[in-house]
Amino acid sequence: MAAPPPPELNLIVTGQRTFATVDLYHRALEAPWWQVLVAAFAGYLAVSVGFAGLYLLDPGGITGIQEPFDVVWFSVQTLSTIGYGAMVPQHTLTHVLVTLESFVGLLAVAMGTSLMFAKVSRPTARVKFSDVLVVAPYDGVPTLMFRMTNERRNQIVEAQLRISALMEERSVEGETMRRVRHLQLENERTPSFRLTWTAMHRLDASSPLYNLSDPAVWERVIALVVTFSGLDDTFHQTVHARHIYQRDQLRLDHRFVDMMEYGSTGPTIIHCELLSEIVAIPPA
Repeated sequence: MAAPPPPELNLIVTGQRTFATVDLYHRALEAPWWQVLVAAFAGYLAVSVGFAGLYLLDPGGITGIQEPFDVVWFSVQTLSTIGYGAMVPQHTLTHVLVTLESFVGLLAVAMGTSLMFAKVSRPTARVKFSDVLVVAPYDGVPTLMFRMTNERRNQIVEAQLRISALMEERSVEGETMRRVRHLQLENERTPSFRLTWTAMHRLDASSPLYNLSDPAVWERVIALVVTFSGLDDTFHQTVHARHIYQRDQLRLDHRFVDMMEYGSTGPTIIHCELLSEIVAIPPA
């Protein structure tokens, strides 16, 4: 079962310039495959039917037409450069339209090929993040933790991990602003990320989230933004991943269930299905 998409910030943007929101190439690269394929097929049908309507402006311009809808099949054959030969243009206007449609078809193939190659060749990081964050003691200090796993099982070398808190703060003048505060992790880098990674941020006096158990502190946090980057050893390119944790995904006084099962003689087993499993910490 596919993992649900990461939660995003609930934003509505107004007043943005039009061209900035109608970047079709960028949207096609970001869109899921099924949306791109559906849009491409819909465009293919629209062009075919559109040229079929133009062919109807020249009655008798195509030989071999037996039924009115045959002009659509002729348009499809022309656009895809199939040309079975059963239907043939014979008038000048029809020849001009066939030339234009053939050019559109060749242009569409070239653009579609480049788009598909760009989507296939984009390096991506198949990194899965835990569904929740926990706060548990570590070395006697309350520590904010989350986990992640590399679903590809390949090497990501010189991996880096950062987490920032988007917080609502009030200045001495009484102005409310949203500020991004970097949270220092105990393990921000690793020479090789292949299996799992537990990120830890100590909630000591130097942390922007100090005394996180106080509801007044946590209510100031809008979201926690995690960014990951590293060099994929297979693609030899830098890959990125991002995840956003909302406030309701924090679990105080909980810890993660151990994912590692160490065999005395057999191999070590990593239970990825336990990535987000947590248990409550019993009171002292």
